[in-house]
Parts: sequence; structure tokens; C-alpha cells
Amino acid sequence: MSLVQSEEILISSLKPYKYNSRKHPDHQVKALAASIEKFGFTQPIVCTDKFTILAGHGRYEAAKILGLEKVPVRVVSDLSSEEKKAYIIADNKISEQSEWDQDNLLHELGELQGFDAGLELNSLLDQTTFLETKAQQISIDKIKPHPRNYKSHPPEQLEHLKKSIEENGIYRNILVANDYTILAGHGVVEAAISLGLSSVPIIGHLEGICHTYIDKDADLNMAIKIVHNAKLRNTGICGATETILMHKKIIKKFCNPVLKKLANNNICRIGPSKNKPCGTVQKSTVCIGSEHLGLSFLTSLNHQMLKHIAYVGYFCHFVICCICVFVFL
Repeated sequence: MSLVQSEEILISSLKPYKYNSRKHPDHQVKALAASIEKFGFTQPIVCTDKFTILAGHGRYEAAKILGLEKVPVRVVSDLSSEEKKAYIIADNKISEQSEWDQDNLLHELGELQGFDAGLELNSLLDQTTFLETKAQQISIDKIKPHPRNYKSHPPEQLEHLKKSIEENGIYRNILVANDYTILAGHGVVEAAISLGLSSVPIIGHLEGICHTYIDKDADLNMAIKIVHNAKLRNTGICGATETILMHKKIIKKFCNPVLKKLANNNICRIGPSKNKPCGTVQKSTVCIGSEHLGLSFLTSLNHQMLKHIAYVGYFCHFVICCICVFVFL
């Protein structure tokens, strides 16, 4: 095992590794500089006994931006040339293998509502940057049609899609849920199956929520139209509403008419309050962040609504095809 010694040295003594294969764009270096300025130099730079950087090239550049004369380092001795090369690559590669725990992340981001970390760090803590899609090629046998897909594809359209695939390949990704239920692209999948293709390109959809808030001064007819449009204009896009937040003062007047309009369009009500009046106060086991794909909605009243409001910013961009009704109490 190599010897490791911690010390503080002049930044002018450090030398970047000539063949460092990890690039650090300007925006990352600026963010690192902001982090060092806000929280201190909490992660020392790792270098050889001749002060060649092994890990921390980004922090080195950030320190230069801040005009630091000295930086903390950990000096590693007795590494062979091959071990140094391997360490530099492995150190960067290992960090790519971690994943976010979405529940814990949501909790922590909720706790940080209102915390000002500064311009550069606030952008890192922006909840929308944690919502991702994953593109991949997957076996067509794993993909499932949506049970409530409302769009049919006539034979002439399927023939057009088949011809396009034969001539140009599949250039449109299919959007699927976490369980590979199709959210968009049923026609492409049908055409691919009829052509005997074994796999198709997909984009995996991760959880996210859109909210519609009805204030106490809202017009009833307009609220009904907006909620109806927000839910039903297209349930397979990121603009589809799944959560309705309603002010407590209008619950008796607004709740039933809004829900009736949805029910008349085959949007079914689910959840622990499905057999209760809309204004009934009860505990709900369904989180405001739960995802329910399909033409359905959840109604729930909750005394802890203010706590849930902290989550709204996190769940405001991606599609979920259900509706949760929460009321300010």
C-alpha cells in the first residue's frame, strides 16, 4: 500500500498530469470555485511526491480562479507508473457508477427550499436537473402497449411507417414508463413488429409531476375547462397534469364539478378516498409524488399540505397520467 501524507502547498508547485483524460468544462470549474468559496476546500487534491496531480484537476483550476496561493493536498508515494495511470482513470470512472436515491434526494431538496447557496450552486441544486431520460435499444418483447391507449393506427398509416422504417430505419425513439409500458410511439412499435424487428430504440421515462393550482378567487367554469384540458389534451406528454392543488375556501363549490367533468370523460377515481365525499378529511398513504400511469386520478385531503408544497418544484416538468387532488387546510 502506498504512503499518503496530507499537507498544504503552494498552488504554483502543482503540475497537471499531461495525459489527463477527464475534461472539466468552464461551467463545472466555476461551480467548483463557488463550492470551495461557500463550503471551503473540503476535498484535497491528490498528487505524487513530485506534485503531479492524480485527482483534482478541476479543483486545481477552480483554486486558480479564486486566486488561492495554497491548497490542501494528499501526497501519494511509491506508486508505479502503471499504477498512477490506472488510479487516474479508475478514480474518475468509479464516480460514474453511483446513482441517486430518488426518495432521499426528494427529501433533501425539499428541505433546501428557500436556501440560497449563490448563483452557481443554486443551478446545481435545481430540481429539474435531476430529471433525466435514458435512451437505449431494447428487445421488442419487453415493451407493453398502454392499457388505455386511445389512438388507433389505420392500415395506411402503418404501411407508411413500415416503408419509412425500411428505407430510413427507426429514427424516432419510443417513450416508455419504468415498466416498459408505451407512453408514446404505439404506431412505430406496431410497424416494427409487423416487419419482424427484434429490438427498437426507447427513451425511458423517469418520475416527475405537473401541478395545477386553483386559487380561492378562481372562476369555476374556467377552472373546469383548464383542468380538463391540462389532463386530457394528451395524456402521453410532459404537459399532462396529475396533481390539482385547491384552496380550502373553494373546496365545497369547486371539487365535485371539477371531478365530475373528469369522470364524464372516463377518468376514473382511485385511492383511499374514492368512496368518500370530496371534502372528507382523512389520512392518505399516497404521496403527492407518486406516479400512476393511466386515465385515473387520486383525491386526498391532507393537514400536512404545507410540507408537500416544498415538493412542487421538484415534480413540475414530466408527464404522469393521474390526478391527485390536495386541499389547503
